[in-house]
Amino acid sequence: MSPVVFRACVDLPLHQRRELASILAAHHTLGQAVRWGLELPEPGMVSQVVKQDEYTHDVVMPIGAGVYAVYDST
Repeated sequence: MSPVVFRACVDLPLHQRRELASILAAHHTLGQAVRWGLELPEPGMVSQVVKQDEYTHDVVMPIGAGVYAVYDST
């Protein structure tokens, strides 16, 4: 299993970036990500799937306050 890479592309406080990095690192499948999103105070569902090529898709999920998690999946 490949390690999960977290990149904060917004200006979040350091403690929030660390918390998100820790949480998102535990998501090794999209199923885990979706279950986590549904447990948020403001549940997040996959809002968009962006096809990169025939094998790679970016899966976009809102996680609160204008912040989105984007999972690169193959």
